[in-house]
Amino acid sequence: MTYKFRGTTTDYTEGATRWSLAGGQFGMFYYQSNDNVTAASLNSLTDWLGGYEPYTGDTTKTIRALGYGKDASGNPIYIASQTTTTANEIAVSSTDVTSTNTWTMVNLTGSSNSKVQIFDVVWGADSGGAAAGTWMAVGEQSSGQHVYRSRDGGASWSSIAVPSGDSGEDVHTIASNGSGTWAFVHDDGFYLSTNDGASFTKSTPFTNERGLGIGYNKSNNTWIAIYVNNSGIRMRTCSGTDFTTWSSETLITGTAGELGDVGQNQHYVRAYNGRVMIVPRRSASQQSIIAICDVNGTSISNLETIQIITGNSEYIHVGYTDGSTWLLGGRTGDVFRSTDNAETWTQISHSINVAGINSLFGNSNMGGIVGDVYLPL
Repeated sequence: MTYKFRGTTTDYTEGATRWSLAGGQFGMFYYQSNDNVTAASLNSLTDWLGGYEPYTGDTTKTIRALGYGKDASGNPIYIASQTTTTANEIAVSSTDVTSTNTWTMVNLTGSSNSKVQIFDVVWGADSGGAAAGTWMAVGEQSSGQHVYRSRDGGASWSSIAVPSGDSGEDVHTIASNGSGTWAFVHDDGFYLSTNDGASFTKSTPFTNERGLGIGYNKSNNTWIAIYVNNSGIRMRTCSGTDFTTWSSETLITGTAGELGDVGQNQHYVRAYNGRVMIVPRRSASQQSIIAICDVNGTSISNLETIQIITGNSEYIHVGYTDGSTWLLGGRTGDVFRSTDNAETWTQISHSINVAGINSLFGNSNMGGIVGDVYLPL
């Protein structure tokens, strides 16, 4: 079976050739071809390929995020991050993860010399066209932590101060427009960088008690912000040409109930061609619910919530799309697929194993799931 990275095209509509996920009992990395993923039925992908530890020999690492992007020479790589408060927060893959389990470990240090917990790691193209682009990593903000930036494919990182932010609140996710603009929501503000993540400015264009997630829809230049206000999880959108004019506040609710019912924590926003999927990192005692809608500038329409799993013993944590296939991943290695813009879902994996060895994923949570496509779509 032959795999290849997508890494040379700027046409983001071609779709993934490979899907990868990370997490589980021992912090494992797995992959499958797009052909297998799109053809899979329940448990036909129980035996994913790979199944090795990026943090080799250290079973204490809990992988929380997985990103796909480029190294210093513009070659495609993955970067994983972990949240245990020990060294080696970042793991950077070699170019071909299908033939080697060699990853490079990189340390990050907060301003108080404490270790960093990273919740999201994202690559974006450089405004000046530099081959390496920009990697950004965000996470815990207590103990004087920062946002982190790499301009050499994850080999080294610099800390970027978060202006006027509450260190008691975390930065959950970050997004790029693919042209040097980055944004996140944190505490009560909207944070914007127009210089490839070198610095951020804070504004408060709407009432935001606590930011939970951010996303960008490339096809119509729309930003999507997810946040808490008045005890409910809400959203607003704006055009990428006007960060002062936002849509009306919209409570995220629908047939399956309010999105706030699954916990007020990290929310992943995935978008393509106007369609948006919002995936909460679900609290353990709650149901698994996602939300979908359509956006265009300050317009939000067709909002709906969808229950993925009934009960709370297994639950959804992460999601991704390559523009054609939409995937959700959760506890025990559950993977769900949609091919109709995230409206209906089929489970394609459960209790991921490798080569017939049982329970390598165990009962642990999925940290990240990505296709080999460059964001934003």
